[in-house]
Parts: sequence; C-alpha cells; structure tokens
Amino acid sequence: MPDSFGLVVEGTYDEAAISEFIMRLTSAAAFIRAYTCGGVAGVMQKFPAYLAALQYEFQGGPVEKALVVVDSNGRNPAALEAQMQNKISGRTYSFREGVRFCVVVREIEAWLLGDLNAINTIPSNRGGGRATLRLNQSPEALVDPKVELERRLSQRGVGYTSAMARRIAAAADLGMLERHCHSFADFRQKVQDC
Repeated sequence: MPDSFGLVVEGTYDEAAISEFIMRLTSAAAFIRAYTCGGVAGVMQKFPAYLAALQYEFQGGPVEKALVVVDSNGRNPAALEAQMQNKISGRTYSFREGVRFCVVVREIEAWLLGDLNAINTIPSNRGGGRATLRLNQSPEALVDPKVELERRLSQRGVGYTSAMARRIAAAADLGMLERHCHSFADFRQKVQDC
C-alpha cells in the first residue's frame, strides 16, 4: 500500500473528506499533498500541471500514487474519467503506483450522507433529533446532496465546514458508504489497488 499520495480536488471540503478517507483506507501516517482547484472546471484545467508538481512533493521526489477526484454534478462519470485520461494521454509521470481518476457521483456530500450514524455522532447545538434518510435510495440519487447535508446539520444547530466534512468522514462506516454509494466503492478500490 502506498505511503504517499498526491491529491487534486475541487475545493477544501473535498480535500478534508477525501484526505480523511485515504488515511482510513491506508495508514493514518500516510503523507498526502493536496491541491485544490476551485471546481470541476479548475480541476480539468489544472490537474496536468499539478501532477507534474507532485513528482517533487515527497522528500524531493514523486508521491507514490496520484489521485484526481472530481464531482460529476449530474454528468456521466465514465465520460468525465475518459476526458481526464485523454488529457494526459502520451504524458508520463514517475509515480510508482500511477495516476487514478475518481468521479464522485453528484458530489462529495453524497458520500457524507452515506452513513447517517456518522452525522448523528456530532453533538447537536439545539438538542435536535437524529438524521433520517431512507437508505433504499442511494444518497448519490439526490439532486443536491450538499443542500441536504447542510439542512440535516443545521437541524442539529451545526454548520457545514471543511472541518465538519473531515469529522463526518472520520466517523463514517466505510462498508456502509460502499453499499450506499457505488462511486465510493470505486474510489476505495483505486486508493487501495497496487
């Protein structure tokens, strides 16, 4: 399993949650160098340059594995992944474990809604009730998971921040996330494959 990762993501919420997931899936001591790009368009424009930079980010050399993660926001995940792959076609990078592209169905907040028990572990500032969601529907089917997550947290008197995203990711049952969010299962496989 790699001990160092490069991560190219849309924003700070993604960085916080995905970094936490990587540490939980590999090693809490893993080195992670993350670049945020300000949305899908920023990732699509900047990731080749950030991949080049990641060749010098771990003790003067390359990280072992690079991950480029974007939200699908309703677009076809396979098409987005193919577009990213085509963008670096013909380029070589010196990452021992290569480059992996991951597309989150809808947005990262769908994953954070995949285990409502993790949200329920957050102390409520209002004494609010427990979060509920029929899990016969995947959170990835929600049109706007971020709005739904913000609503559930506000009912508990808690705001949604990048620190909160990391906290939910730290508390989530990863097996449950895999069952409820197929793009998380794909992400897990890409993080752990060697």
